[in-house]
Amino acid sequence: MKNTIEDLKHEFHNIELIKCFEIEVANKKDSGEEWLVFNISIQENNLVAQHVALTQDECISDKIAFKSIELDECFSLTEHLQELHEECTTAIMYSDFFTLKD
Repeated sequence: MKNTIEDLKHEFHNIELIKCFEIEVANKKDSGEEWLVFNISIQENNLVAQHVALTQDECISDKIAFKSIELDECFSLTEHLQELHEECTTAIMYSDFFTLKD
């Protein structure tokens, strides 16, 4: 059975877990270990991950603060979340502030 956008939204809103990604990173300035938290929400027909900046420099950068993918009826919510997580980790790899922790 094919999902509709409304089905995907309903499934997302019924998740009982905290809707976020926690990604372990190392700070490029001092190699300190940190966790970036991306809060996940639905805005219109998009699945969105937003990261609260940890520093003033990061606050003015747009490299990893906001990632978004359009909901597509051809894919499950799990597949959408996996794609959004990949977008977040890719953004961290190109960040001026962090590297992914092994």
